Amino acid sequence: MGWWWLSYADESNEFLGVIILPGDDFIEACQISSTMGLSPGGQVQGIPVNWGGECIITLSKTFRLLNRKEAVELSDLIDGQISGVKDWNTKRGVSTPVDTNPSRE
Repeated sequence: MGWWWLSYADESNEFLGVIILPGDDFIEACQISSTMGLSPGGQVQGIPVNWGGECIITLSKTFRLLNRKEAVELSDLIDGQISGVKDWNTKRGVSTPVDTNPSRE
């Protein structure tokens, strides 16, 4: 199982937050986020955040919705250790948009 950086945006690409949690793959990480009630909805992009097989992000930054300031600070902290994290709001990594709230009208 790996760790995932999930970046959420609404339909107009406004940032909603970042969630870091484990999952075997991108889809499972999204499902866990939704099941745990962490997902803010909208679209999501994700990249794996493993380094040497371990998550290098502190536990206090996982399993919760990070705001923009926290996400930027964290991406600056780990930039260079995890390819693509600095560009978390672009179409890098796994970037397939997933509707995380399919019951929404």
